[in-house]
Order: sequence, then structure tokens, then C-alpha cells
Amino acid sequence: MIIQAREEIQLRRVNSEREGLLHDVEIWKGVLPPDSMIRHHVEQFEQLCTGMFDRVGSLYDQKRWKLDEPTFDSLVINVLGGKWVLLRQAVIQRTENSPYLKTLNDLDAIAEDCYQRLNTVLRNKCGLLDLSNSSPVSYLGPIARIFLFDEEAPCLISTPFGAANESNELGQELCRQTIPHEAAHAIFEQIPGLTDELRVKTASALATSKVGKRLRTIHPVMLNWLDEVIADMAGTALASLDFARSASVIMTMPEKTLGITDETHPIPLLRPFIHLWTLQKTSPETAPEFEEILNAIVSNDQLDIPFESLPSIVSVSMREVRDELYKLVDLIWKTNLDTLNSHSLGEVFSAVAEMKVSKRLAQELPAWGELRKGDPEVVFRLIGPSNPSSPLPASPLYLDPICCPLKLQFCCSSTVM
Repeated sequence: MIIQAREEIQLRRVNSEREGLLHDVEIWKGVLPPDSMIRHHVEQFEQLCTGMFDRVGSLYDQKRWKLDEPTFDSLVINVLGGKWVLLRQAVIQRTENSPYLKTLNDLDAIAEDCYQRLNTVLRNKCGLLDLSNSSPVSYLGPIARIFLFDEEAPCLISTPFGAANESNELGQELCRQTIPHEAAHAIFEQIPGLTDELRVKTASALATSKVGKRLRTIHPVMLNWLDEVIADMAGTALASLDFARSASVIMTMPEKTLGITDETHPIPLLRPFIHLWTLQKTSPETAPEFEEILNAIVSNDQLDIPFESLPSIVSVSMREVRDELYKLVDLIWKTNLDTLNSHSLGEVFSAVAEMKVSKRLAQELPAWGELRKGDPEVVFRLIGPSNPSSPLPASPLYLDPICCPLKLQFCCSSTVM
């Protein structure tokens, strides 16, 4: 009797969780404009949930999951609920009477242009056909960051609330210019092995450079910045001087933190030099203007301070880090990659810069909520990593959270959605 009662309680709990999630989705769907982009994505999420709930029972295997069936069902519901919490942030800001609606429409247009230009070039030039056609969905949040869906579902790009502050045009534009950087992350995270291949090839090339052991200590640190450097270069190619100028302002840091960064982000003081180098390739007519800006905000004294993210026994100046960073940027630009079918990122960025208007590949929004046929485990394609708290199949696009201890205004934290 006790076991039966416990099972009944667990079953009621699971049913309540399932019905609660679907009810919340239904409520918010009802307040969205009928033919809007955001309503389409909510409907697709609802379809995804319904399909997973219908099939999850047939996929339960106690020996494999080492969970009882109600706990397994509850885990799936809770993971989907977590994804809904993220998507709902964009939904809440897009109701018909939302004061943010115009701002978000503008941000969506920027995100779509950036994403689709990269998408088009990577498809047409590099033959990468497995990229999602869904343009990103933007929403206003405390910092710039990205949440990735798998396959055809859209990513979510968070833009600082300053993007909606019409009383501060400069701050508004600075916040909006975070989007090209995040849109680049959204594209390149869909290319398995790109960063790993680039890390191996650039590390090999840097190892042959004629520098002493002291400067070689910088190279492993810089290689950890690859994802961010690529996104900075892409953002510059996409939005040219506007992006570089806004990034240089946002990257201005207090003197006491100039030589400090985290493991995955380049030093804020030096990131504008990435933009300058890229501008000289993609928009040479604007590079001199940006170089003047850079000379005004970065002094020789600042370049002479030590890079403090190395062991204290090694002394390397910011100027020396910049010069080695230039070498890395050059290698990123010109290295042919198997993951891009023997093309280089420089070819991609040049083509993107020349394409001034996005060419959207899909006129209709993808039906990403439909479950694929074939391997039954595809039902879990959006369910996080395999770990003790979530023992489900890992998504190939799962990313460990990237957190900046300095809380840089222009950094991006990544996680899966």
C-alpha cells in the first residue's frame, strides 16, 4: 500500500508539472500578436514539449538511466521548463503593450542581418549546409550573452537594457553594437571542431615564430581567447567602424584592472587592436579614423604596464602581448581550415564585409518543434549535458558557462538552450 501510494503521489506530481508548463506556455502564447515571429517560436516550443511528453515514456530504460520512471519524466519536464524560462524572457518583453517592442524589433533586425550574412557566406563559399536558418531572437537583459538552441531553433541574444534608453543615444548605440559579436558566436558554435582545429594550427605556427621563452608564455594564454577573438573579428567585419568604436568605449577599464582578464577573454585594453587589425582588412577607408580614436584612449604608459594574468616570475608588457596578439589575429585570418572546407576565416570575413544587406535563406520560419524521425534519442536533442544531475544524452552544442570575474560589460556568457 505504501509503495502504491508513493507511486500515485509521484504520478500526480509529474502530471501537475507537465500540465503547469503547458498551461504557462499557452497563457503567454495567447497574449502575443497572432502572426508574430515570437508567437511562432512559442508555438514551436509548445509542439516540442507535447511531442517529447508523448514519446518520453517509450524511451525510459531503468537499467540505463538508473532512475525510476516518474523521476525520469520529471527530469525531462524540469529541463524543458528551464528552457521555457529563458524563452519566456523574450516573450514577456514582446506583448502588444510592451514599451520595449519597437526596440526589440530594431534589435531583431540587427541580429538577423548579422546572422544571415554570416550564414549565407558560410553556406555559399564554404559549403556548410547544416547551419540553422532561424535568425536570433533578442531580448533585454543585464549583460550581453547568448543562449544556444540546437538545430533549427533560434538562439537568444541578450542585449543590455541601455539599448532601450532613448534619452542616451550614445549608450543606446553602444549596447546595440554587442549584437554582431554575439551573432558571430551563434554561427561559429554550430561548426563542430572549428576552434579546436584553429587552436592546433595556430599553436603550431606560433611555435615556429622567432621569439624567446619569455614571450612564448603568452601563447597558451592567447589560444584560450580564440572564440572571443574570432567573434571580435566577425563583429568588426559585420558592423565595421560602428562596432569597433562602440567596443573600444565599452572596453575602457579602470587603471587598476588594465592588465587583468579572465581565462577566455582577451585583455579589454587590447581588444580594440583586434578591431583595428580587422578594419584594415575589411574596411581600410575607416581604419585611419579608428586608429585616431585608439591612440586617444590607449596611451604608451598603459601599453608599458605588465600583463598580470601570467605568473609573477614572468614579466611581459601589454605592448608585447599586443604584438603577439597581432600574430594570432593574422593566423586566424589566413589559416585554411578543414572545418571550412579548405577556406579561411579571412575569406569569410571579407565576403561578409562586402555583403551590405543580408540575404535571408528561408522566407518561412523553420518548424523546429517537430521531432525528427530515426534514432529515438533525438527526442533529447535539447536536453543538456550528461552529468550526474542530468544523466541524459549530451547536445553537441552544449557549452560550459563562461563567466567573467571582472563582470566586463562586453563579455558574453554562453550556455545551451
